[in-house]
Formats: sequence, structure tokens, C-alpha cells
Amino acid sequence: MLLLEAVEVRLGERVLEIGTGTGIIALHASRIGNVVATDVNPFAVSLARENARSNGLCMSVVRLDMFEGLKGEFGAVIFNPPYLREVVKNDWRQRAWQGGADGGILIARFLDGLSSHLKPDGRAFILVPTDLHDVLESAKERFAVRELKSMRLFFEQLAVLELRLPEPCNGKYRGEG
Repeated sequence: MLLLEAVEVRLGERVLEIGTGTGIIALHASRIGNVVATDVNPFAVSLARENARSNGLCMSVVRLDMFEGLKGEFGAVIFNPPYLREVVKNDWRQRAWQGGADGGILIARFLDGLSSHLKPDGRAFILVPTDLHDVLESAKERFAVRELKSMRLFFEQLAVLELRLPEPCNGKYRGEG
């Protein structure tokens, strides 16, 4: 679990995991922080809730699509996105692995919504395949990006990136007029 090894949660921190699946990362984070876990898949939401109950852990698990309906900012945002190219559109089990036509659509949507839900000193942790060059460039244009861990598999290279909001310059963020 490359992402799980890289995620750092601070004591009492407000944490968001998008696309929680079984909830394993959110469960670990809930031992330290105040966690909201989301997933668009109703079966994943039920499973994550049951896993929290059976482990005696307190965390909110809600069915949401990405950041839709979320309010407030988080100190840590975690996303293990599906990134395989889309093959089947109407099967929940398949959608859990598919990231759209090019594999990067959900990551791009995550990047689009992240800055409005990340505290100024917050961090986002995301697992990405390193061959999604357009998505990686988009992240580097909008965030301070640091690679925390990587792993080579026989068919791909994966990396866990830490994203932070850019440092302000004279009360404004870089790139603002």
C-alpha cells in the first residue's frame, strides 16, 4: 500500500479521503484525525461504514462524487484515484478502476476542486501513474508538488505526490495579478 505508507496525518487534523473504497486509508487516519471518507460507489460506502463499525472507529462515510456537496477545508486530503482507461461505463465494479477515456479524467477533476477544500497549510496525497504527463503538468502549474514514494510495477510506474497550495507572495499567491 504505497499511498498508505506515504500519508501523514496530524493529531486532531480534519482529513478527507475521496474514493475511499474499503476505507483502509481512512480507517488508519481516523486513529489520529477527524475523518470524512467519501465514495461515489454505494457498495464502497456501505463497506467502508461496516469496516469502521467492526473496527470500533469513528469516521463519517458519505456517498459523494468528488468534492460535490462538501463544505469547509481539510488539513489533509487523500485520493487513490482509478486511472485505467475506461472500458465499461455502467458497472460499479469496473468503474472502481477506470479513470475515464484517457485514464486521467478523475485526477483532473480532483485537481480542479482541491484548492477550495485544502487549508492554506494543508497537504493532499495522491497516487498517480507517472505516464499521465498532462495531468502531472497541470498539478505542477497549480500546486507545490513533491514526490514522496514511487514503485515500479511490470507495466507501470506509480508515484505518491504531496500537493500543497503555492506559497503566498506579498499577500497574493504566485500567478495572481
